Amino acid sequence: MAAVAGQVLAQRDDFVGQLFAMTRAEIRVLDEEPRIRALLEASITENIVAAVHFLQHGTDVEDLEAPTAALTYARTLAQRDVPLSALIRAYRFGHSRFLDVALMLLDSADVDDQMAAVLRLVQRSAAYIDTVCELVGRAYETERDRWVGSRGGLRQQVVNEVLEGATVDLARAETTLGYAFDRVHVAMEVWPAVDVPVFDVVQLFDEVRRVVAAVLRVDADPLVVPVDEREARMWFALGQSGRGRVDPVEAPQVAAALADAGLAVHLAAGEPERGVAGFRATARQAGQVKAITSLGAAGLPRVVTYRDVAPVALMAGDLPALRAFVARTLGALAGDDERCATLRETLRVFLDRHRSQAAAAEVLVLHRNSVQYRVQQALDLCQPGPGPPGRRPRAAVGARRGSVVRPGRPARLSRRRGCAQSTTVRSSFVGLPYGVGHIHRHSLLGRQADHRRSTRPAGMPRRAERPRPRVDLDEPGRIAWDSSRPTCRISTTPSGAGAHVASGCRR
Repeated sequence: MAAVAGQVLAQRDDFVGQLFAMTRAEIRVLDEEPRIRALLEASITENIVAAVHFLQHGTDVEDLEAPTAALTYARTLAQRDVPLSALIRAYRFGHSRFLDVALMLLDSADVDDQMAAVLRLVQRSAAYIDTVCELVGRAYETERDRWVGSRGGLRQQVVNEVLEGATVDLARAETTLGYAFDRVHVAMEVWPAVDVPVFDVVQLFDEVRRVVAAVLRVDADPLVVPVDEREARMWFALGQSGRGRVDPVEAPQVAAALADAGLAVHLAAGEPERGVAGFRATARQAGQVKAITSLGAAGLPRVVTYRDVAPVALMAGDLPALRAFVARTLGALAGDDERCATLRETLRVFLDRHRSQAAAAEVLVLHRNSVQYRVQQALDLCQPGPGPPGRRPRAAVGARRGSVVRPGRPARLSRRRGCAQSTTVRSSFVGLPYGVGHIHRHSLLGRQADHRRSTRPAGMPRRAERPRPRVDLDEPGRIAWDSSRPTCRISTTPSGAGAHVASGCRR
């Protein structure tokens, strides 16, 4: 049995990785955010090592102690109101997998009395699991009693009942929490960005509450509810329900205020929502933002709002699928090195500026040739996929970064010159760049000027002496000019349907 235990220990890393993945898939309530998953992995690792040593050295059951990581994980689950049954089930599941591997190794070993060895292995491993489950169960119950008995634990319990939509006496809940539900609420999830001693976390969250309340100019005390010893939820009441429009949270302002106060925290904020339903909705949004930030995207700011990542947040319910989409679309461009991050950022700015190299160069403070070179490098690294080549990288780059580029807007007129700034053509015309028809005004006007210089017959009046031409693109590759119409029009289907018209150009 000692030899078999030694073989299990030799392949510890592979076994721990498989058991960790299987436990998360089997017991979904344990598959939470990265910090909690890290605690689960540490608990599994230390339990495997302790169990192997218990089998190898014949330690008495009375002298057996639960691993430190296992006790820490149990206390954390108690603070988060995760059922103890889920934790015990994880131990039983791990015991079953351990026996599967150990019995396979024992079957191939040269043992005189194999049946006796099997019975001994099952009995000793069961004794370890029973003893450790009892110890971590006690730690869980003790922490749960302490947590619920505290004011923070009581608040968490009441808030959880409201968030779950259970039948709750709202008036009593408001009295317990000291917070009114008939307001416009903004929920935020806060956690330290650096290692902070547990005893200093409470003071840190209190400072964050004070700074954010000052930025939002709230007229009531915020509601602060601890999630565990290192995370907290906050709700800020911006006004009473139904009283006018409430502006969303501006992440740069909050981030600047926190930086000025020297507070190193991550903050995920929802949108302002009204009433009890809004209390739940904004908390759900903040949780989705936190799930996205847990992806660890390079360059992601510490303060992120739901508005910044709303398209990705809608996909955040299936993070494995989102990761697969990013990896499949970006290919090598999804790498974590500095070069890939630079290329992704250049591609994002290029797409955000409607594929205008000049506009992207101005934002990035680069020469337009450098932008062109980087964009081509980025597209070369992307994996080819179905559909227009520009759309999938646009969404995937935003998801990889943690913020999604806003879609193209309809053409708007410039007050100074009265010219359309951009025209968005929704079509399948393959002649436009990347098949997605974002045409910058410089490109459109440049095409007109080039055509006039090359096609004006002798004796034809100059531009100031003739009316504006009309541009019709009724078929791919054919341009028809009509000087009787004072507009310029691009149509990418035989019927002209589905095209935006840029009109009012007076240049």
